[in-house]
Formats: sequence, structure tokens, C-alpha cells
Amino acid sequence: MINPILDLHVHSTFSDGALTVDEIVEIANRKGYTVGIADHASPEDKIVHDAHLLSYLDALERYPVYRSIELDVELGADLSASTLDKLDYVIVGVHFLTVDGVQYFFWDPLAVIPNAERFVEEYVTVTAAAMRQQRMDILAHPTLLPLCLREANHHLWTPARIRRLVTAAVENHVAIEISGHWRVPSEEFIREGLRQGAT
Repeated sequence: MINPILDLHVHSTFSDGALTVDEIVEIANRKGYTVGIADHASPEDKIVHDAHLLSYLDALERYPVYRSIELDVELGADLSASTLDKLDYVIVGVHFLTVDGVQYFFWDPLAVIPNAERFVEEYVTVTAAAMRQQRMDILAHPTLLPLCLREANHHLWTPARIRRLVTAAVENHVAIEISGHWRVPSEEFIREGLRQGAT
């Protein structure tokens, strides 16, 4: 039986999580949650090729969890569509973004972004294009920006940009994650999602 509370974005020690799947399931059972294990898959992680993903899926088979991965919108893993189809869903997040030939990592404490407005415009453009072009069932931590821009998050996410990103999600049947950990997206974004009928 599926529990009414779902956390579909949980990382384990298969990538950068602190807990094993056994530990995650034990906590979820104790708290009455159903979880989806969605480890990172990218050139920087342990799940890069089809063989890695198939091994990962085999390891998760014995657990009462949804099976997923989190891809990056820009850093792809070498995974075939047929192998991705074995997952319950695919999460895609924006962790890296290249603007004017410079790639920025969102958790780089030394990064300096000279044109914040252009950066966020590129975020919307690249993410909307990815929704059309690749398997993406859930957009992870939408509107989360690099460390150096996070204090200006509300100012940079204008109503027009919010509307464009929500519209792209709705048109491409991509669900929008509400992240308690990162506290995104904003209430304004969620209201726009409700207005457009987003998941």
C-alpha cells in the first residue's frame, strides 16, 4: 500500500547521499513515508553508462521504493532511452549552466556571475528546451540559483520568467518539485503553477 506522504527525491550512498538505502527505508517506514531513490547520474557520479544504471536498478529491486535518477540539464550521462524507460520517473535539475562560454557550478562559493539577468534568462531558455528534448518527469529545485545570486532570487525571478518556466513545464508534462530543503520555488511560483494547472 502506498503511503500518503511521498518524498520522491532522496539520494543514497549510490551517489552523494549520506545514508544507505537500508537506512533510508528504515527511516521512511518509521515516519510513514514512501520514498523514491533518485541518485545523481552524471560524469561526476557513479551512474554514467547503461551498465551502471542497470546495476543500480538491480540493487534497488528488493526495496519498497520508487526507482529514479537525477540528471543534470547540461551534464548528460551516457544513458539510452530504453534503459531510462526502466525507471519509474526521471528527475532533472540545473546544477551547471554555461553562459557566454563560461560554465558555472551552482555550489561554487567563488563563482562570480557578471550579468545576473542574462544568467536567469539563459536558465529559463535552457531548461524549457530540455523539457522538450529529453526525458524529464520532474524538474528538481526549480528557480534555485548559484550561491552568489541566491540573495537576489526573488528579484531575478520576475513574473514573466516564472510564467515562461511554468508554461514550458505544463506544455511538456513535467512536474515541478517543491523542495523543502532548498525552499524553492517561491509562493508566487507555486500560485502561477496552480493557475496554469501544473503538477
